Amino acid sequence: MQKSITSKLAQILNSIEPMLIELEQEATSAKPELEQIIANKCFTPNQDERIKVWFVKFLTLRESLWQVIDEAHEFAGIRIREIKTDNEYRLFVLGFVAACLVVKLDRLLLEKVAAHTFIQRKLNEGIPERNVQRKQYTAIYEAFTDVKNAYKIYQAIKFVDNQQIKLNTFKNDRDIGNFVRQLNEYRSYLDENKRNYLKRFIQFVKHIFKRRGASVKQQAQFKLLEVSGRILSECVNKENKLVTNEILEQVQQIVKPGDIFVTRHQYALTNLFLPGFWPHSAIYIGTEAEREEIGINIPKPLLVKWQGDICTFEALKDGVLLRTLENTLSVDGFVILRPTISQKGINKAIERILDHEGKKYNFDFDFFRSDRLVCTELSYRAFDEIEHIKIQLKERAGRPTLSAEDLCDLAIETKMFNAIAIFGVNNMTRIITDQQDVKKLLIASYK
Repeated sequence: MQKSITSKLAQILNSIEPMLIELEQEATSAKPELEQIIANKCFTPNQDERIKVWFVKFLTLRESLWQVIDEAHEFAGIRIREIKTDNEYRLFVLGFVAACLVVKLDRLLLEKVAAHTFIQRKLNEGIPERNVQRKQYTAIYEAFTDVKNAYKIYQAIKFVDNQQIKLNTFKNDRDIGNFVRQLNEYRSYLDENKRNYLKRFIQFVKHIFKRRGASVKQQAQFKLLEVSGRILSECVNKENKLVTNEILEQVQQIVKPGDIFVTRHQYALTNLFLPGFWPHSAIYIGTEAEREEIGINIPKPLLVKWQGDICTFEALKDGVLLRTLENTLSVDGFVILRPTISQKGINKAIERILDHEGKKYNFDFDFFRSDRLVCTELSYRAFDEIEHIKIQLKERAGRPTLSAEDLCDLAIETKMFNAIAIFGVNNMTRIITDQQDVKKLLIASYK
């Protein structure tokens, strides 16, 4: 039975190594982009997506290597000093090689990809849509500098040195021969210098104290903003909205999947704290019939939610959720912006943004993080860098942001979006759809 285990673990290691090389190549080619991100202090949606895809690959490979280590240890069932049989030697070699590859992988992350605190912060964010928990970077850093792990590696190195003659007898072994012949190369992935280890440990301690301080401060600020944001969001007149059922029916005849609603409540306390006349936005993703007609591909769990009257996607205090048109347009005024891209681009934008369904609302309005989102961030993460659309964030209060009126500016000043309808300005009680009139009314509403 143990022999079949060694064959299985050897096959896993052989399959992992090419993927590790590919991961290294991707990290090397991404270096200029990482430098650009650090310089800009911001991730574009595509950059955010790419680094998360890379990190998920990294975590998957790392988990596979740890499975090899755990299985080799489990089936050997003895301490290094007690290794005697050939199968025990085989399992040791496989576990040792896997440990060397884990160290190589971790050094790639810690020393090359995430050497800057800006990248570290992003990797610590968590990826809810892919079931990746928060603080993964810190957990890897901690394991890399853990004294117990270092001692186990030290023992393994001593065993390799002391058992060199015996290990050489496995150079032509069907399962581990290739690994034995390259033991010196695998060993080179380890850093046996005690001074370097101490230096890394001190750096980790500094990282922990720095992150804890930042985290406590951030959590306190966020909690305050969340409480105040929830209170303010309740201070709105929800009765007798100007958008009536008749207006909703007219909207349904106009709107298409991918359109952006920029909206306003006439009497809402949040209007005093959010910039401009138009403070909020949402995306029309379409009805079930429209979804099927244009061929949007989404995960099955979302199909269950995207049924009946569901046709919009919006970030509110209760989270980033699929909603009804009646819910989204329970307002006093709105503008409909239509992206000037192909149907293929529209589909891609909707498919991309729906990955964020179920996330929490970001009361801190921090566009850096993507585990929580603010309303306008949905449009940014949906459309930026699709075909000719390039949405530039504007710095407010020392951080990059995007207001609802920034979206309107794109329709007024660029060819990325068209303003195709407006309602609720200048005492208008009907929807205006003539594009020249829409543009004039939109400009007059907030310029």
